[in-house]
Amino acid sequence: MYNSYTVSILIKVKNIFDDLYEHSVIKAILDCILNYWRRINKSSKIYSFLTEERSYIEDSFVYRIYKKIIEVLNKLFIWTKRIMNKSIKGSKTIDIMNESMNENSSIVGLLGFCVTMMILKILNIIVLSYITMSLLSLVILVAILILITNVKISDILKNSYIAKKVISVFTMDSGGEEWW
Repeated sequence: MYNSYTVSILIKVKNIFDDLYEHSVIKAILDCILNYWRRINKSSKIYSFLTEERSYIEDSFVYRIYKKIIEVLNKLFIWTKRIMNKSIKGSKTIDIMNESMNENSSIVGLLGFCVTMMILKILNIIVLSYITMSLLSLVILVAILILITNVKISDILKNSYIAKKVISVFTMDSGGEEWW
């Protein structure tokens, strides 16, 4: 049916698993649970609200709840900041850190991060180029050794287990209908 043995075997395995699932106990249990769930939630306002196609922003109730949660978290962080500021009032380390950080400290930190990432990327390219060059020289060395020893590449490939496996994946089926 298919031109490749591998594709044909995979399709057959998939069809077998489809048939096994259709007649399995797991499917029967899942269908019972889903049917029961649908019957329960048929008249549920929350379930219909959560499964609607409309945007949640259109339903301002959810947005208001979200906004209240964010406001409470913001007030909690401000309260925590006040407590921390009172407890570290006499700390010399914190005073030095506060003096060194001004309004642009986050921009400077982001700039430093970006510069560091660029340097690492450049180093990665340099190291990758050395690895590529060493692998290329190894391929050239092997090619020279093959030429010097007069070994036929076809003999090497015919006896190679990996080459046989790769070729077998793409072997065409000689008979049957075309799959397209």
